[in-house]
Amino acid sequence: MLDDFVDSETKVKGETKQKLKGEIMEQATLDYYEPIFLEVVKRNPDKFVEIIRPFVERKKSSRWLTTEELCEELGTSTSSWLKSDVRNHPVVVAARRTDTRPYKYKADHIEAIQKVWDERKGRKR
Repeated sequence: MLDDFVDSETKVKGETKQKLKGEIMEQATLDYYEPIFLEVVKRNPDKFVEIIRPFVERKKSSRWLTTEELCEELGTSTSSWLKSDVRNHPVVVAARRTDTRPYKYKADHIEAIQKVWDERKGRKR
């Protein structure tokens, strides 16, 4: 029984050492490549932006906007938004997440909400 305990303890120590060795190697790899990467970006920042943009836009479009962020995107004030009837439009309600306070709106619905907002502004004039 004691032998089983010693064997399992040795096995755990071995796995811990292996994990630690892997983490050290990973950090060493990052330390090696970071200056190279930064130099490449410094030399051609436009190319870097071109490469990274699809990933940033994808992340941005999958997030939720607060009311303030939504108003900023629409180009209006929060008070105008809260006073408007657009908040209850079916397109806006479909984009809204109501289980949070304040409400949040799906960022990829911004074009549809913008269209509804612009139509509302056009009717008032």
